[in-house]
Amino acid sequence: MGGSGGEKMVCRSKSVIRATVCQQISGNIPRSGGEGEKQGRDESGKEPCNSQVNTGVLTVNTGVLTVNTGVLTVTTGVLTVTTGVLTVTTGVLTVTTGVLTVTTGVLTVNTGVLTVTTGVLTVTTGVLTVTTGVLTVNTGVLTVTTGVLTVNTGVLTVTTGVLTVTTGVLTVTTGVLTVTTGVLTVTTGVLTVNTGVLTVTTGVLTVNTGVLTVTTGVLRVNTGVLTVTTGVLTVTTGILRVNTGVLRVTTGVLTVTTGVLRVNTGVLTVTTGVLTVTTGVLRVNSGVLTVTTGVLRVNTGVLTVTTGVLTVTTGVLTVNTGVLRVTTGVLRVNTGVLRVTTGVLTVTTGVLTVNSGILTVTTGVLRVNSGVLTVTTGVLRVNSGVLTVTTGVLTVNSGVLTVTTGVLRVNSGVLTVTTGVLRVNSGVLTVTTGVLRYCLQRLVRSQLPVAWSGERYRNL
Repeated sequence: MGGSGGEKMVCRSKSVIRATVCQQISGNIPRSGGEGEKQGRDESGKEPCNSQVNTGVLTVNTGVLTVNTGVLTVTTGVLTVTTGVLTVTTGVLTVTTGVLTVTTGVLTVNTGVLTVTTGVLTVTTGVLTVTTGVLTVNTGVLTVTTGVLTVNTGVLTVTTGVLTVTTGVLTVTTGVLTVTTGVLTVTTGVLTVNTGVLTVTTGVLTVNTGVLTVTTGVLRVNTGVLTVTTGVLTVTTGILRVNTGVLRVTTGVLTVTTGVLRVNTGVLTVTTGVLTVTTGVLRVNSGVLTVTTGVLRVNTGVLTVTTGVLTVTTGVLTVNTGVLRVTTGVLRVNTGVLRVTTGVLTVTTGVLTVNSGILTVTTGVLRVNSGVLTVTTGVLRVNSGVLTVTTGVLTVNSGVLTVTTGVLRVNSGVLTVTTGVLRVNSGVLTVTTGVLRYCLQRLVRSQLPVAWSGERYRNL
């Protein structure tokens, strides 16, 4: 094919659609000397086609644009795929300061590389698929409005750029999505991590009103920030790790069904949102988990505080039929509420403090093995449940401990009531080999235990 006026084309191809695209590009490439002859050669003779869109417009309506082993660069121009197909097999597609828009078309990166430096890549209602290739957003912007972005086994990296999923869908099957110092925002869209890996190092991941689901994949927050405002974050059978980063649930919902949520040395904050552990596992190793005015529910799952800190300020922590373990960590209930309905709360060597909040054991079990449980100005109620102090210490400073129809057992531990109140209505208080210290001014005769099997009974 020849150009007008005897001009040589930038590239030749046996494909009619590819030749048409090269003709559209050729008029926008500045040439000096014989540079145009050096750039494009067909497949029979031999160099890959290197095409550039500088300030022009390249539109693929219903055709097919394929970059096999060549290079396609959009500097300040515009590349639009309306209903056509753009495929990068092993080639390179770079958007520097230009614009690449996929409206209802398809953009596929097989084993090639797609890089957005300072440009803009928008997927409106189209499909962008990264199979085994690499998609990098340096300082540019990648927006998925109502389209679909799928990372199969490839890599999607947001360094300092912005990736926004408004009403579209972003799926990471077995690939890797990394947010280093960039921003990933899910407004009303859907982000799904099947068996892949999503890592937030020092960047920001925000779920406004959208949905983020981790099925069997891994979501890591190293030193970055993950915020769920009014959206939904669900961990089914996957793993969510907060290493040294921050995970905030403001008014949104975070649900761990059968998956695992680990807070290593990071911070997890639930302000007015809801964090639910159904049958999954939530571990606070040496990090911090704070429930201010939100709700944390452990249905049939397990919540473990090893060396970390779990604080309930004005929120609510409910253990239905699940298990809450405080091994060597700290659990504080400031002005909030901690309810153990039919579940189990175990304090092995850790510390559980009820400052001015409320701790209620309805039909559940609260065990203090060798740990410390302190009620300062708060309230601890044992309705029909069981509270057992084996070798640990239970102290009621100026708070109230009420046993209605439940059971309070002190095996070899210590129960001390300094200026607080201990009421046994119709329940049972048993001291086997333990010690009960009380103050006569606060422990009235009508509040004495109704049953004893103890060996030592000590007055202060």
